[in-house]
Amino acid sequence: MTKSTATDSTDLEISETCRSACIDYLRYLNTLLVPVFEELRSSSDGRTLKLHQVIGANLCAAHAIDYIIAIRQTLGMKETRGALLPAFDTEYAIAGARIQGGKMTLVDAVNNAMKHIRIEPKRYKDLIQQYGQISFECLVEDEGRILCLLDGFRFDYVRVVLLPVLEALCAWHLQDEEEVAEFARGGMEDMVFGVNYGDDDDDPINALITACNPTCINCEEVEEDCQCAEYIFAGETGEFEARFATIAELDTLFSTVSGAYRRDKLI
Repeated sequence: MTKSTATDSTDLEISETCRSACIDYLRYLNTLLVPVFEELRSSSDGRTLKLHQVIGANLCAAHAIDYIIAIRQTLGMKETRGALLPAFDTEYAIAGARIQGGKMTLVDAVNNAMKHIRIEPKRYKDLIQQYGQISFECLVEDEGRILCLLDGFRFDYVRVVLLPVLEALCAWHLQDEEEVAEFARGGMEDMVFGVNYGDDDDDPINALITACNPTCINCEEVEEDCQCAEYIFAGETGEFEARFATIAELDTLFSTVSGAYRRDKLI
């Protein structure tokens, strides 16, 4: 999935302090987050994941929020880390139907458990009520996957939680400090963007076929490869939940296939 930073907003004027914080994030993004995301996705697709690899990727994802908060503070947004975490999934348009609104919070909790053996009950009261106590031992290797085992939950941690978080951080084309600052402000759920089906040099007809064969909104696998039926979410058995292309995405693909395409002619 690729996204565009193009918006209707006016150019954002930023201070030198903000510019410095944005440069720090760009370096973190390009040096660590993007390579980690690409490697993790490849290893997940190939079913060759190792626990230590996922723990390292989880750490990188969890600390991205600190860079984002540093930028937000220079923009006059003074909320604490604890205040931003619960809203992070919405603010930065993290995909997926299951664990909705809580993926970055879970990433943060797993990372915190690595440092402190278990998460602190007062700090993570709501999370413990939902999942029970969390330690790094909730993640276990299983035939090239990393399963997350919590009270009432059993799922592929990488595909359901970690990859969507990393994708939300890495998939934006951030060209300069102003675009980084715009990204850090959040509000991505209000932006219009589409999914890029296939590489830019793909046959558009093949891309259209791909778009018409939906993947699971939780694990991004096609139906025959989706294993969500083996998983448990809040005590309920999972299932393949199709993510269909939007009208805007199909319009783009149809227009690419045929320059004569106009949706208003179909109405």
